[in-house]
Formats: sequence, C-alpha cells, structure tokens
Amino acid sequence: MNYDEHDFGDGYSNDYQRAAAYQLIERPLKDERWFAASLHRAGMHVVMCRALRYCNVTSAVLGEDITVAAGYANLAEAEAYLGEQNANDSDGDFGFYLFAPPAPRAAVPATRTDDEDEPLPF
Repeated sequence: MNYDEHDFGDGYSNDYQRAAAYQLIERPLKDERWFAASLHRAGMHVVMCRALRYCNVTSAVLGEDITVAAGYANLAEAEAYLGEQNANDSDGDFGFYLFAPPAPRAAVPATRTDDEDEPLPF
C-alpha cells in the first residue's frame, strides 16, 4: 500500500491521479448535445465545438467539452461560420462541425422462428 492511499484513504496511488480527478469533480466536462438537438428540432443549423481539456497540474487530457458554438436559420451561414472557425484553428485542440441528430432506430420485427415454426418468446 502506498503512503498516499494510507494517509488520504481516497484510493488514488499518487497526487497526479488525485489532481486530475479533483479537477473533473470541480468542473465536469460539458456536453451540450441535448441543447443542440432542441435547436435542431426548432429548425436551426447548429455548429458544435469539440475542445480538448487538459489537467492544470499534469497536462494530461481529461476529456472533451462538447458545446454549441452557433446556431443559424440558414445552412449557408452555418457553413460559412464553420469554414471560418476551422481556418482559424492552428493547434488542433478545437474541432467544429455541423450537428446532425442520431438516426432513429428502426423496430426489428420478431418474425424469426425456431425449427418447429413457433415464434420465439422475445
């Protein structure tokens, strides 16, 4: 057992793991896809931003913040904004894209039968 685990009792084996976990506790990763879906249902074209988030202590990647960057009623305006933002990104930590809602799932009919031609119970 490491002395850190014994002293603090929080299960982390070193201060670097502890610092990264505490930063995620203090400010969780953002995920605004729910907001983008509501804007999309209202008829807007939504530009999303994916930004890497780093630990202040270890410089390790903690994850990605997914946020709404802009919303436009016109697709041409959204694509122009998207092109402008992607041209300005020089370090690769940000990615911009047009939001597309997930495709609806098609219902799978339970028509399969076993050897005796009886419907399966599911």
